Amino acid sequence: MTILSVDWDWVTGDCADGSHGCCGWCAPSPRKLSRGVAKLIPAGWLTRLEQLRTITPIDFGGRLWVAECHADILRIIKPDEETNIIHMDSHIDNADWCGLSCGSWRTFLPKGTTVSWATGAELVKDHFHDVFICLSSPWTPPSLDKMFWDLVRHFSEIMSVNPEFIGHKRMVLMRTWIQIERKWGAEERIGA
Repeated sequence: MTILSVDWDWVTGDCADGSHGCCGWCAPSPRKLSRGVAKLIPAGWLTRLEQLRTITPIDFGGRLWVAECHADILRIIKPDEETNIIHMDSHIDNADWCGLSCGSWRTFLPKGTTVSWATGAELVKDHFHDVFICLSSPWTPPSLDKMFWDLVRHFSEIMSVNPEFIGHKRMVLMRTWIQIERKWGAEERIGA
């Protein structure tokens, strides 16, 4: 199985002002509301977002996973199955501190799991069964959350599946998704 693994900070860049903390596995910390577009990868974030929106070789039978912390990807990997992860992230995530966290999950992968870094141009060569996308809110600007949810909606539509929320903040993510879906529905009714 091949999984497309996207950390939202790959699009936005690492927006942390110093070490802000992880996504919650080891040390939850509040999100700084002051972060904004000024901290983004200079002029590159729209290109990266568009690269993700043009990926089409995704199985219709696959699943769309949404999480806050990248360590939650371990919840979907089967230890007895060979898994290839095509990973897009601003961080290497192979630290060996604090046990399992958003910065160390790669060190906990089962045997038979490989991780490859990819640029948007390389993605068209792979065929993905599942998509795992994580918000990583301590590292990304709240000003771009709407675009994150737009990307989740895009994957949901091209895969013809509903997103599945996993991890310690799954209820918060699910509630946000429901609110956004209602807003989109209202906008579509007004526009119709």
